[in-house]
Amino acid sequence: MSPALSWFLLLACNLMWALQFTCVKLVEGQAGTFFGVPIAIVWLGERPTIGSVAGGALILAGTLLVTLWSGRGAQAPGEAGA
Repeated sequence: MSPALSWFLLLACNLMWALQFTCVKLVEGQAGTFFGVPIAIVWLGERPTIGSVAGGALILAGTLLVTLWSGRGAQAPGEAGA
């Protein structure tokens, strides 16, 4: 294996390793809890509790509410006050 290819593979692996932590932090902050419970139920055989189901429904309802509410009254840049 040539030294140039070795350096390229080393840099590519380090980039993937760093992106893994960045993506985990993004998902964890946004939807980690919502997807973590169903994954634990399916893969680990966990039993869902009333609290986890209610929490998932609350997250889903809040996301839907924010998505629908943010579309109302939104103005394009430059149209404020027009």
